[in-house]
Amino acid sequence: MIQAGSNLGFTGGCNLGMRWALEAGYPWIMLLNSDTKVPAAALDGLIAHAEQRPKLGALQPLLLSMENPKLIDSMGQGLTFIPGVRDLGMGEGIASAPTEPTEIFGACAAAVLLRAEALHKAGLFDEELFILLEDVELMFRIRMAGYTVELLPAVRILHERGVSRQGEGELAQRRRFFLQRNIVALAMRYWPNSALLCSAPLLAYRKRLARQLAEELQERDCRHLWSRYRSGHRATRLRMQELGLDRWFGRSL
Repeated sequence: MIQAGSNLGFTGGCNLGMRWALEAGYPWIMLLNSDTKVPAAALDGLIAHAEQRPKLGALQPLLLSMENPKLIDSMGQGLTFIPGVRDLGMGEGIASAPTEPTEIFGACAAAVLLRAEALHKAGLFDEELFILLEDVELMFRIRMAGYTVELLPAVRILHERGVSRQGEGELAQRRRFFLQRNIVALAMRYWPNSALLCSAPLLAYRKRLARQLAEELQERDCRHLWSRYRSGHRATRLRMQELGLDRWFGRSL
């Protein structure tokens, strides 16, 4: 166990452990939320599959609902054309999940196996995001580094959805702040201009709400993060088009 000494957020806390693992030379890193229940052979199954695919950067097991294991919690990340992300298959019956390994855009960080080599090239979580959508942002960079992402439905892990959403008052407001601020940031770097144009009124609302919440919660002004993400838009979009990554916007399994 590594003591951080302060609350670094999901991004900083995970990065603390991942840096240690990378420096120690481990070839694989498993991120696993504390609200999961993992079968004994899950890690062996994930690694055995990933070792057969040298360009696989991230591998997600099939996440099932802790409350009702017959329902899907997540089959991976799905990108919407209007800037946003959804967990594929959430709430659907387990019969709708694929039976074979399936390529997905990105993996949910509640339970994901990451190739150390991919992290060396793509980098770790952006710590300024702190929490929410940080795994989506990392998946963009892992893909831009030339790696693929897959769902391995044969490995199943239970996940108690919504633990991070619990709380009222200021805690709920902070979650709302990070969600609005981070959606805008990711849109500014990764989404195509056509999507930004179509969603301009919604993005303007998200910006206004995020800045209002930042002031109320005495958080750092959002413009620094947004400016940093916007500055990388052109180079990022060119790389995404080169790799054909726009096919993932609005796509389901």
